[in-house]
Amino acid sequence: MKKEFKTLILFGSLFFADLVLAQVNVGQMIEDIINFVINIVIIFAGIIIIIGGYLMVTSAGDPQQFEKGKKTLLYGAIGFILVFAARELAEGIMNIIK
Repeated sequence: MKKEFKTLILFGSLFFADLVLAQVNVGQMIEDIINFVINIVIIFAGIIIIIGGYLMVTSAGDPQQFEKGKKTLLYGAIGFILVFAARELAEGIMNIIK
């Protein structure tokens, strides 16, 4: 019963994908994909910043561990800046295309 249900869901989603994609133009689909990827990267950069802060707090006086946390925190912040720059660049390109 479970196998039949999973098969039905799988094939049903394949047939309904065309219906959903038919209501979105290519530009909108590209914009949605870019926004999705950027949101995932923002979450990842936030996690990196948290890890860097955790490494700094738990270094217990170890200068190497503190520097590792500091670098991780810096790389997370640079990641945030790059993501926002990429978002602005993507929006600029989409405005030129439209």
